[in-house]
Amino acid sequence: MRVLWPISIALLMGGCGAVVTGGMDGPRPDLPGCDQAQEFAFVGETTLGALGLADVGGPEGSRVGMTWVTADRVLMDMGGPAPIGGPGPIPVEQPSRMVCVQWPDGTGMSGPIDDNWQPPAERDAVAGESALPIAPLMIGIMLVVLIGVSVLAFRRDPATNG
Repeated sequence: MRVLWPISIALLMGGCGAVVTGGMDGPRPDLPGCDQAQEFAFVGETTLGALGLADVGGPEGSRVGMTWVTADRVLMDMGGPAPIGGPGPIPVEQPSRMVCVQWPDGTGMSGPIDDNWQPPAERDAVAGESALPIAPLMIGIMLVVLIGVSVLAFRRDPATNG
């Protein structure tokens, strides 16, 4: 029974180090541009400044609000009136990644961002503090200790065989 504790801890630590792939999910925005997105690179309550996007928000860059950043490029439908005799709202010419923010008072904004933008955690990892995750290293150390203890505990004493 005592052997299960180290194994359980190793599995728990290994699960904490697992990387989730794909886009993030959460409440869907109804702001222009983000309403077209299927996946998001970031969803959460923060400021644009904390995401490195303060220049997009201008003076609103330091306000905390629910923020979405699209994972892929989308066409921003401005939802404005159609030109006289035109087929519908005028979309932005080029698709781009979008950031959308909705503040607690119900107001919001959306705007294009650079296609190379990454969430701060990913930027820091790419900058390269530690390329080796600690969880697999800890699992390896625990397995070596567990095997070493088992070998010592269950070795046969030649004096008692006989």
